[in-house]
Amino acid sequence: MLRIAILGALALVLWGYGPRAWARVAARLGVSTPRISVDLDKVGLERAPEWLRSDPVLVRAVLYELSPSLRGRIDHGDEATAERLARQLEQLAWVRAVQVRREHPARFQLAFDLERPVLEVVATGPIAGRVASVLVTATGHCLPKAPGDGPSALPRCPLHDGPQDGMLPLWLPGRPHPDPRVVAAAGVAQEWRDKLAPQVPDAPALCEVDAGNLGYRLFADRRTAEVRVGLRRPDGVVARFDYGHPPDQPLPRVDIADKVRVFRAILQQHPRLAGVDSGDLRFVNLWQSWLRPQMVKK
Repeated sequence: MLRIAILGALALVLWGYGPRAWARVAARLGVSTPRISVDLDKVGLERAPEWLRSDPVLVRAVLYELSPSLRGRIDHGDEATAERLARQLEQLAWVRAVQVRREHPARFQLAFDLERPVLEVVATGPIAGRVASVLVTATGHCLPKAPGDGPSALPRCPLHDGPQDGMLPLWLPGRPHPDPRVVAAAGVAQEWRDKLAPQVPDAPALCEVDAGNLGYRLFADRRTAEVRVGLRRPDGVVARFDYGHPPDQPLPRVDIADKVRVFRAILQQHPRLAGVDSGDLRFVNLWQSWLRPQMVKK
């Protein structure tokens, strides 16, 4: 079998056709299958990255987008059609690249290099109960979810100022998200995942990145943070911390090493952030003065 050495590749092995394909893939991943009608008979999942396998919402999103292109029948000797299929799949928002290989006696292998989302953007409209969500990559490009699916396990990026006409935003798959706050939040989410969290193994999970103050649109005081992060405590409550400026901006930023030092110090004093409601990760020497204790309801 062809094994793609790209970390994060999703390999699907195609060797026939019929209606139970996606149910088999979904069962292999341990998730329920979306309501999709396909013509493929046998779709075998060879491997999937942990970030995908561990989140059923992401699995369903990928299967939902791939399924319309994986219909019909390809003759085993028709390599040209198989290559055209691969190029067609590469036009999908979730797919970076596809490699195809014909194998005997009668199957094709498609190895997908997938885009990886870092955030789920949640926009709340002015009408109660109306919410729209989309997944975004580290560069702020939109990835669609399966229609009607629930929230993913990714950190959320809240957008509270929805259009006043009652309409929720429409995001185009594969296109950059038009809101700069989302792009900023995505950069912070990737930075947290790749640079900060690995250095603080006992860190609570990042569950929110709020760039609502980007450009100081909420607070004119330049001492305030443009971005705040939400970390989930063991009791389920979200503790919020000032993070600072997002990556790739000309404004001076606090080094990741300094934020790691502050975060470790906070966790040493308050394991798993027990009893902490909020704080600031930017001040190496003054972090204690910015900690706010958990508010106890009487």
